Amino acid sequence: VPTLQLLAISGRSSTWSYTAGRFTMSDDQGKLFSALLDGGVFKYSTESSGHSAGFGFTGLAFNRTSRVIMTAVDQRTFDNARSFSLASPRLAAYYELTYNYQSGAETKDPKDQTLSVVLLGEADLRSADAVAADGPSSSLLHSGYLQVGMNGRISRTFDYRVNGIFQAGANYIPNDNRTLLLVGGLMEGSITWSPGGLLAPMLIAEVLYSSGDSWTQRSDWEGTQYGSGSSMNQYTAFTTRTVGYVFSSRVGNLDYVRLGASMRPVEILSLKLDNYILFRSVDGPVNEMPINASSGSDLYLGDEIVFTADFRPLSDLGLQLNAAVFFANGSIIQDKVQYRLGASLSMSY
Repeated sequence: VPTLQLLAISGRSSTWSYTAGRFTMSDDQGKLFSALLDGGVFKYSTESSGHSAGFGFTGLAFNRTSRVIMTAVDQRTFDNARSFSLASPRLAAYYELTYNYQSGAETKDPKDQTLSVVLLGEADLRSADAVAADGPSSSLLHSGYLQVGMNGRISRTFDYRVNGIFQAGANYIPNDNRTLLLVGGLMEGSITWSPGGLLAPMLIAEVLYSSGDSWTQRSDWEGTQYGSGSSMNQYTAFTTRTVGYVFSSRVGNLDYVRLGASMRPVEILSLKLDNYILFRSVDGPVNEMPINASSGSDLYLGDEIVFTADFRPLSDLGLQLNAAVFFANGSIIQDKVQYRLGASLSMSY
């Protein structure tokens, strides 16, 4: 029996489900994309596998709620948005396969494993004339993604996750009547130790690499000017994915090693401490960071320490406090120590 919730209608049986309307659409792990879209999703599952396929349109959501910012045109649309203006118009479709199995099923300690494969395609629906009027290097970006991931248990207390994304696309610049071939990617992996018990302690080690462009390929991270070449390599996520807290830089020419620890002193409070060691992949721009072509060629950007306290007295009410300090590599970033404090209140009903 269908149920209507907000602007979406959904239904399910023991093996399949569907949702249509406006809702947050994402891949199973949320690593490739997660966005508020108008569209539909159909899912079918068996005991050991799952299939999911869907499509959605970005351009009917309010711009300030959109997480789809892929080009300089998207960024200017977001920055100059009026309160009720609409987001950049893109159409996306995806298919995901997940396969679950147990390694060591014949032992006393079977380990659940999950393999996932996701295909995602997106197209910019603006007209070439509208993009050309926006600026000399404004562009239309159409791209496709292939994500392959694996996660599961190593032992009773250790879990792992590995993930790789390949991106290929075409970046058309109407004013120059030329197309840049985009070939980029992202790789990441993590190991988590969670023994359970008193205070629910957890330790995590995580690494991430995302491909980037050099200064000769683009003048800035958004791509307001491109070089004279025929290709670009900066990984460009379909939906915004940020790293750290002081700058909240988007992935793309950004790599890190993260060492983190968390605990839960009481049921309604969790505490987390993370150290990000930040690098760039090539000598080029990094989103939000004050770096230019004359800053130097060092790839090491600095260390960031982030403390987070999550207080949730009720299931639908939460308060999060954040404090972070960034120790920059002074040879390429002028302000060597930078801070940021923040708080957010969340309510649901």
